[in-house]
Amino acid sequence: MNFDQVVNLSIAQTLSRSFNTSLTVVFVLLTLFLFGGASIQGFVLALLVGIISGTYSSIFNAATLLTAWRGLDQRVARRSGGKIPAGAVTARH
Repeated sequence: MNFDQVVNLSIAQTLSRSFNTSLTVVFVLLTLFLFGGASIQGFVLALLVGIISGTYSSIFNAATLLTAWRGLDQRVARRSGGKIPAGAVTARH
């Protein structure tokens, strides 16, 4: 398995858990927003935006950035004669 396939498999395995956790929190926050007092509605709205954007970011953006970063590290290593740069993302086979 190459690195991209491992990342894809990992996302597929954690996708349902991430959605279930986020939806549970969103339901609670929606309940607080609808039935809570006016004093906490702004705070709950900020939490809703954060949960939704955080879920999207952790599932879709993080994996894309990780694979792009690894590809960049590999190109740099090829140009520098096989030396792996400091902080490079490496896969162990």
